[in-house]
Amino acid sequence: MFARLAAACGSAKLLDVARGIGGSPIPRPHLGGALGACHSLDVPLAFGTLDSPVAARLIGDEPTPEAVTLTHELKQAWIRFVTTGDAG
Repeated sequence: MFARLAAACGSAKLLDVARGIGGSPIPRPHLGGALGACHSLDVPLAFGTLDSPVAARLIGDEPTPEAVTLTHELKQAWIRFVTTGDAG
């Protein structure tokens, strides 16, 4: 489903949004970035569960302002995509 959202929204647009909030499309995870952009890192961001135990392990105990902003943008894009068929 996320792939469909990315395709509908356009990868370039997602990167533009990410750059507008301070850089990387996915905030660096804690542990010195050892996890990189690991599988499922996007789940707490896409579902707005930054305060969950999974998010704490993947992103860190305290979400960064960039993670909070990215979560908001992703949720809004999902809502637009589901209601109109256009995430952008």
